[in-house]
Parts: sequence; structure tokens; C-alpha cells
Amino acid sequence: MLAAATLAGVAAAWLVNDYARSLERRDGAPVTVLVATAQLRRGELLDPRVLGTSVAARKVPRSFATPGAIASLEQLAGLRPLADLPPGTQLSAVLFVGAKAATGHRLRRGERAISIAATVVPDGAEIAPGQTVDVFAGGIGGGTSVGAVVIGAEVLATGDAHDSGVQPSEEAPESEVAKRGAGNRLTLRVTAVQAASLIRADAFAADLRAVLRP
Repeated sequence: MLAAATLAGVAAAWLVNDYARSLERRDGAPVTVLVATAQLRRGELLDPRVLGTSVAARKVPRSFATPGAIASLEQLAGLRPLADLPPGTQLSAVLFVGAKAATGHRLRRGERAISIAATVVPDGAEIAPGQTVDVFAGGIGGGTSVGAVVIGAEVLATGDAHDSGVQPSEEAPESEVAKRGAGNRLTLRVTAVQAASLIRADAFAADLRAVLRP
């Protein structure tokens, strides 16, 4: 009976390990992501106190990680959420803006300020807060189609694409923002519905362009 019990235990351990390896092959190796453990309020400065009580690290399969996922508390320090983030939200670069840019936004009821990395068209054009752009995305999901994401969005803030305060992590999956090497980070005034479309386009589009309106 002792031999049978030992053999059963070995067999069970082998089955568990084999199942874990099959999940890893299907969903990817585990990576570290940061998750909100309490609500992060829109515009709230992420200082050490907030980070220590409202954010925690979690391990998830790579395929379950949000594109552009943030993996370390240092990357979040000094940023502000662009919208209220409920507990359980995976934290990624497109959900935040630098402290300086966030303080200047004056949003009306129902509006959101969303930051994206995009190429400004026409090439070499100067862009500044107060101007209006149409945003187009191409290559979402690996396709070749191009479509309008937002028409007539007001620019609230501008900067270089790498000035958001978020640095890429070795463990976080690479987002399309890094792959396409966009040169401008634009914060746009949009509706709640438009905000969802912009966040998706910023995370998944192979080509994201902001076309200046005259």
C-alpha cells in the first residue's frame, strides 16, 4: 500500500507539471504586471503612499498581459490616471499622463483626456495645444485596412513619444507603440466612447496618425 501511494503521488506530480507546461506553451511564460488593488482616481498623483496602498504586482501568462503593461512601481511614480481606474485594472502606459500635463486639463462633463503615441501629418508640422486633429489607425490585428478612430479631437498637450514617464520593461510584452516608433505623444479631449477606441488603437495599431485640421 505504501508503494502504491508513493507511485500515485509521483504520477499526480507528473500530471500537474505536465499540465502547467502545456498552459505555458499555450498562453506564454508568466510575466509581471501591476494591478490596481484600490480605485485610482482620475488626476490623482501616484506618489509613494498611493502606490504602496493601491497597486500590487501580479504574475500572469504573457497572453493575458495588457499591451504596454507596466511592471515596476518606479515607472508609475509621478504619473496621474487619465480616468478612474477600478480595482483589478491592469496598468499600462496609455492610461496615464505625466503630472505636469495632467494639471492643465479642464474637461467638461462626459469628456476624457487620452494620451496616445502617433505620427503627426503632414510631416514636420508643428502641433500645439488647442489645435484639432483627426486620428487614423492602420494594421490593427495584423490587417492592412486603415480606418478613422476619432474625428475632430482637440489637442490638450503634446510631447515626445518617450516623454510620458513610462519606460519599457524587460518583462512586459512589447506594445505596438514601441514597435512603430511614433514620434509624438498627444493628449486629446474626447468622449468616453472615443476614449475606448483611442486606447485600443494606441495599443494595437501598427500605424497611428494624427492628421492636423486647418
